[in-house]
Amino acid sequence: MKAFTQDCYPEKSFSGLDLGRTWNGWACPLFSLEESLKVVEAQQELRKEGEAQGWETDSLTYLPLSGYFLFVSKDGEDTYQVEIKPEIIDGEKFYPLGSCIWCWYEKEGA
Repeated sequence: MKAFTQDCYPEKSFSGLDLGRTWNGWACPLFSLEESLKVVEAQQELRKEGEAQGWETDSLTYLPLSGYFLFVSKDGEDTYQVEIKPEIIDGEKFYPLGSCIWCWYEKEGA
């Protein structure tokens, strides 16, 4: 496991599984459910801050009855929705949160 972060919250890091996947040079880590919920919490904090400043941010929600996350992004009049379903690795569920959407990178010194 490695520590990953994004520029929108560089003071935070999230422990993720690195399988060497990349998108445009950015990491595409996988996160356990527990760690994924921490990402959701950080995203909700960022969303509140953004709404207070008048700009829209992405939303990320866990749907426990379905067992997946729902990512919603608005771009002007367009709305994009992506269901983020788990990958099973060694019998455990890992979620590719923000893979091929967000710019994840490994946090140095974490």
